[in-house]
Amino acid sequence: MRRLKPRRCAGDGARGKTKRPAPRPQRAVALWLRSAGLAHARAIMKARTSLTEVLEPVLASLARSETDARSICRFCDEGVCRPQGCPVEQAAFQSVEER
Repeated sequence: MRRLKPRRCAGDGARGKTKRPAPRPQRAVALWLRSAGLAHARAIMKARTSLTEVLEPVLASLARSETDARSICRFCDEGVCRPQGCPVEQAAFQSVEER
């Protein structure tokens, strides 16, 4: 196994938070988080959880149709939605059924 060489990458915000193997000709490079990067990622996920509780009802209120839902959720990661399903998609379907 090759020894990893610390390098700056992904912009100044990632300084000291990532490491990757020494460069070689390839299109993709694997990155690993260092302890500072892991701490930063945990802080982001904690903030995201708090934000989700506020955003779900707001986003659901914006979805009046399937088209609205697609527009709102086009950047969503479907694997992240709650086990009960996407609140935006549910609101859109409920709105269509009420008509």
